[in-house]
Amino acid sequence: VRLLEAELPGSGVPLLVIDYPLFYERDGGPYIDHNGHDWVDNAQRFALLSKVGAILGSSKSPLAWHPDIVQCNDWQSALTPAYLHFDPEPSAATIMTIHNMAFQGSFPASLTTPLGLPASSYNINGVEYYGQLSFLKAGLFYAKRITTVSPSYAEEIQQDALGFGLQGLLASRRDV
Repeated sequence: VRLLEAELPGSGVPLLVIDYPLFYERDGGPYIDHNGHDWVDNAQRFALLSKVGAILGSSKSPLAWHPDIVQCNDWQSALTPAYLHFDPEPSAATIMTIHNMAFQGSFPASLTTPLGLPASSYNINGVEYYGQLSFLKAGLFYAKRITTVSPSYAEEIQQDALGFGLQGLLASRRDV
């Protein structure tokens, strides 16, 4: 795995790109193959994204600067707060932003330790979600702060209709 650095033309906004052809250089989209099926290794692919985010937000970062905050968006990067939570070294604070609760990144529980999370994280007060490993639940549980796309959505997802099983967790963390 290589981390490539570049800048957006014209604006100079810095970019960091994960270069790992085995996971990312393929036909199809980011979540599905050219036949419309989920990539069988989506858990590993997005765990890698989350792990790189955690490394960049930790004292192990290869960058010359260290962020104060790592912001994660939806399930795709939601393991980042969990990885940072279990890192014994001081690290950046984490913000988990929710755009759509319907997509949670749920995978077999057997992937918990192979993805680099301690076995102890697999429980109701952790990454476990109805017998599976939930990336989104991990982010919501371990992040220092939670944000949504709007104040009304923040209220809506704390209710049964749009909470998709996580409304209790969200309601218990409403102060963050």
